[in-house]
Amino acid sequence: MSTNHPTLPNHQSELQIHLDNDTLIMHGSQQESSGCVLRGHVRLNLKEATKFKSITLRLVGKIKVAWSESTTSSSPQKFHKEERTIINKECSFLPTRRNQSHQLSAQQHRWDFEFALPGDLPDSIENNDTGSVQYRLKAIAERPTFLLNYTDKKSVRIVRHVLPSNTEWFSPMTITNEWANKLEYHISVPSKVFTEDEIIPVNLRIVPKLPGLKVRYLTCSLKEYVTYSAGSNNQFSKTEGRIVQFFRDEQFPCRGDVWQKTQRIKVPRCPSGVQFDTKNELIRIRHKLKFTMSLINADMHISELRAALPVIICPISQRTEENTLPAYEEALRAVPYFDPSEYNYSSGDSAAGSPVEEREALFENTEAADRAVQYLHQQWAASLNRVPSYRTALRDRPAVDRPTSLPSYDSLCVM
Repeated sequence: MSTNHPTLPNHQSELQIHLDNDTLIMHGSQQESSGCVLRGHVRLNLKEATKFKSITLRLVGKIKVAWSESTTSSSPQKFHKEERTIINKECSFLPTRRNQSHQLSAQQHRWDFEFALPGDLPDSIENNDTGSVQYRLKAIAERPTFLLNYTDKKSVRIVRHVLPSNTEWFSPMTITNEWANKLEYHISVPSKVFTEDEIIPVNLRIVPKLPGLKVRYLTCSLKEYVTYSAGSNNQFSKTEGRIVQFFRDEQFPCRGDVWQKTQRIKVPRCPSGVQFDTKNELIRIRHKLKFTMSLINADMHISELRAALPVIICPISQRTEENTLPAYEEALRAVPYFDPSEYNYSSGDSAAGSPVEEREALFENTEAADRAVQYLHQQWAASLNRVPSYRTALRDRPAVDRPTSLPSYDSLCVM
């Protein structure tokens, strides 16, 4: 007969989950990525000796969609709901004892953990009422019967970066066409991939073919499309569209044989302003730049030209990556070199030894300093091999203390 144990969710002072990084990066598509590793530790602070039946940590990832719809105003609404578990992993920090408890001493206990995550896991989708992809950690310190369990929870975010090897995505994109024998238009952007807060420069080039043709206005919108699926073989689906950025230009130049202008549209911030492009079993998010040009013909008849360019909104673009993050090899070469002799000047004390004794002590200390610097380089290289994230590798660079003052004149003379 199983016994339910009450849990106390506010025991953060006793049981805590600590993550090396709560945002994990998958490099490449679900077919390209080799995955990543979620690392951290669970800490348990005990003020007195306490008994526990088990201490476990579970990682669960789920995709959820839910929406209602009706075909006509008189028909009843149909509700569609789907939930799928995409990952479920658990680790235990105490050996299993049948019908026995473990007594832990009054001190701080720590258990490190690692979860290897496959590269085909879908990206996180948050702040969306219709569909979501969420990853959560839950630690439970189970107490004996009728005693409150200790718990703690953490959310983990997974984002996906486009590989620079997808050169077609980072090359300029252009659409060119002739419209109704009235004009030729060329619309181009420097890349297909952009990120939040980035400016998209849109170059428009119009070649009129009829006299008296003028542009009333030009509108450009960044539109987001989200498609949700549910049911057996995803037989039910729903697509929502929303404009996340918009501008209107009523002063488009209409002089000369070629009309040309560069407009700029800013990508909003994620997740409230825009969601990143993604595709999984139940949810697909994509974006388009849509253009509408209203034209006045010579007879004052109004026409409209419409065009669209697909774009990808991702967490970081190739341009940002190149501008801010060096390669692993460059990061390793960038470890600062410190001349060991900088740390071994004579103390300048009146009781200091002779110049010969000082030089001998200097060489002995230099050898020790050489060993210390070599050890720092080894530790730095080991940390690069262990940490898959560029940012984490740079952030965790070991600090080396520099001398805070210059040596005295007398001590230099002694040398």
